[in-house]
Formats: sequence, structure tokens, C-alpha cells
Amino acid sequence: MKKRLALLAFATAVFAVPAALAQSTATFNFNNSGELTTYFNADSDPQWTYNATGGLAGSGGLTFPEDTNDLWISKGGFQVAAGNTYTLSVYYKNEFNSGYGGMGFTILTGSGHDNADSYAAPLEAIGISAHGGGYVVTNNTSTIGTAIGDSWYANATTNTLYGGDLPGDEVNTHWLYFSETISFVSGTSFTLQMNVYDVNQSTGAVGSLLAQTAAYSLTNADLAGSSALYPYFSTNGRRFTAADGLSIASTAAGVNLTDPSAPVPEPSTYALLAGVAGLGLALYRRRAARA
Repeated sequence: MKKRLALLAFATAVFAVPAALAQSTATFNFNNSGELTTYFNADSDPQWTYNATGGLAGSGGLTFPEDTNDLWISKGGFQVAAGNTYTLSVYYKNEFNSGYGGMGFTILTGSGHDNADSYAAPLEAIGISAHGGGYVVTNNTSTIGTAIGDSWYANATTNTLYGGDLPGDEVNTHWLYFSETISFVSGTSFTLQMNVYDVNQSTGAVGSLLAQTAAYSLTNADLAGSSALYPYFSTNGRRFTAADGLSIASTAAGVNLTDPSAPVPEPSTYALLAGVAGLGLALYRRRAARA
């Protein structure tokens, strides 16, 4: 009986691996000093620092100098596969009036990659860089003027403009929650959209939808042809002064984002796991039939 239970447990565990990896999620609250450098790679001149009370509602978080150009890329990534979505969300504290806060997905790995331009984005990436009155869509942007810029919408479907800057300035700083979703459609085609939510400044709870971008269809052969996409977040200039609660999720398979040393599994891995699981289940049924 013990052998049967052990074999069944083994088969169940093997079957569970692909399902778990196909719903890869992780949240980083930055409540300890080593969380940023453990799970993210820095650029050539990192300036963001851990602050025990600099996050939401006085919790731990990341704080930035007033004029900061920083880029941090996740050590864990997701497989690139058509039909999957990739979501990145983060709280930024809006304080100044001249700069960007960026976020998105890149094929770059390792340390030392800097912002490719003043929009707070790496070169080989799809993402959005936000400012007070609007945003810039980056799609392998290397020079100023090649990115797509627009104003915030209150309702992107009806082209209703937000009508002003997002809340937050030097007198009244304001936390905002940015959530961006990229979908790999097929071939070299991606879609991209970001929503901006208000935040309860005392508790950190996410509130109502404030603003959003239009929905974009983009072509990017570099990302489509890569083996993995890596989330990034960044700043450039004087805009946001703190970050907290970064969440990463994807329907695609990927590494356990809290174990960056694990490799991104190849599709052939799943076939092997499924075959082993099927063999284990067949052996279990044969033993059960003889009992």
C-alpha cells in the first residue's frame, strides 16, 4: 500500500510541475534590504536604495534620489510563446514634474544595462514610460523621437482624455498603481496596454481606475525570436521618488521568480515530464489491478 501511495504521489508531483510553471507569479514587497539586489540586476550606476519606512503606508520600499537614471532587470524570466500574456505591476510615488518611470519586458540579461534614452527604457524591450500628463510607448527605442507618445485617457475605448496630470507633486506626494499587460499574439506581433489606479495613501489599498493608455499593436522581431522575456522597471529624471509592491505574472512557463538560479525550461522538458508522469501512472494502475 505504501508503495502505491508513493508512486501516485510521484506521478501527481510530476504532473503538477508544468501547471505551476505555466502560471508563474511573484510579488516583491521590498521589506528587507537585500530583496532588490537578490532578484534584480542593476545597471552600471545603481542609485535606488532600500528604505525601511519609504514604502507604502510607512512600510519598507525603494527610494530614489531626485534626479535618478536607474534600470533594474529581473533575474527570472518567462518563455516566449504565442498566445501568452505577461503582466507587470508596481506602485510608484509621484512627486516631481520632469521625468519618467518605466516598466516592461526585455530580452536583456545580466547587470550593466543602462537606459537607452531619456524615456527610462532599455534598448531591446517593449514597455511604457509614464509621466504626469501622459506616457511614452517604447519598442526597441534607441533615440529620442522614435517612441510613441500620447496623453492619458480616462477611457481609451471612447478616446476620452484624462484631462490633466496624475495626482502628486512636491507639496502633496501621491502613490499610484501602474499595471501593464503585454500579449504575444503570433509571429512578431504583440499588444500592449497600461492602467493607472489610485491608491489609498494611508493603507496602500488599490482604488479606482484613474487613467489608461490606448491599446497598442506592436511588431518586435527581437522579443518574438528570443528564448525568454525579463521584466524591468526604471526611472529617468525627476518624476517618481519611491517604488513598492512590484508584481510579476505570466501565463507562459518560466522560472520560479524567487529562485533566479533556476533555468527557464524548454518545451521539450514538458514532454519529458509528461512521459515520465504517464509511465508512473501506468505502473500504478498495473499494480492496482494485480492487488
